[in-house]
Amino acid sequence: MYDCFPVFSNPTSIALPNVRDDNGYNPSTFDKYLLAAVGLPQNQTVNVASLAIDTSDNIRFYPSFSSFVFGEPQISAAELLFTCALDSIYSQAYASAYEIMKHIGNEYPDTPTAIKAIPYLPYLCKAIAGDPNNLFEYLSNITEINLKDIKLEATSLLKLSHDQFAEAISYLDQILQDPPSDEKELLAELDQAFCYYKLVTSGSKNIPSQSKYKPRSLNEYMQIRNSILNFLTKDDSMIEETASSNRAFTIHNYPNPFNPSTTISFSIPFDMPCRLDIFNVRGQRVKTVLNDTRRAGTHSIIWNGTDENGSSVSSGVYYYKLSTPDQSHVSKMLLMK
Repeated sequence: MYDCFPVFSNPTSIALPNVRDDNGYNPSTFDKYLLAAVGLPQNQTVNVASLAIDTSDNIRFYPSFSSFVFGEPQISAAELLFTCALDSIYSQAYASAYEIMKHIGNEYPDTPTAIKAIPYLPYLCKAIAGDPNNLFEYLSNITEINLKDIKLEATSLLKLSHDQFAEAISYLDQILQDPPSDEKELLAELDQAFCYYKLVTSGSKNIPSQSKYKPRSLNEYMQIRNSILNFLTKDDSMIEETASSNRAFTIHNYPNPFNPSTTISFSIPFDMPCRLDIFNVRGQRVKTVLNDTRRAGTHSIIWNGTDENGSSVSSGVYYYKLSTPDQSHVSKMLLMK
């Protein structure tokens, strides 16, 4: 902590190696300290208001409790862990990310963060060559109502990612019986079609009948895939012009579908204030990515799939809306993780 004064926070480029259990700390060693400012100049303090840390036992701070300036954490402990897990993914420390995501599901099951964390588990399990049976047991033990849909989604992804296509079709069918959204329904149908295609082309004799689409060749599967993706990303944009303006502008994003980022490009005929907002399918604003005056010509803005808090958003359909004094334009895009 020599270089952290007067403010200390966890840089997004540093990932936690693992999730530590504090219950067994040794009170007779330096390990007893939750937070230590080694080399702190005399009468100086460190601002740790951005950290989520337990301050109930004030003897567990070095050199003293008064050496630190505390405050309400800017984000929850679950979100801090989620950020660390994403850092681990970016640095390819997949085993660490896997354990942190599972820890979030265990310790913070009632939070929106758990809903974001659990879908990562099948991919991380695959990345570390983990035991899918252990993850299946973990998912099976989830009982929280708010995690019901995510549990089904993660379980189907787990089965699909480990080539257990017949079982994946069965879990996807449960999603389709009560889909949480139109987009989730279409994506589940797409995954089912892929599983059916893989079973048929592998010569399997165990092919479930509940798949809505039953492609028997790569060409048939690609037709279904393109049809679903075209429907999800079809251009249902709207132009709303004032009576005083007939100056149209253009806007599009590429790639679409995308993961994890897409570039939104637009052209305007003259200098004007521009605002570019991202909305989810419920019409809630996710993020404002641009709000200033731009010169006439073409401009490009990258949206990296995060909300206003910097947290990654889930897969699904999103809308981008460009607003100017003359008109507004709304288009659809699809984030597929």
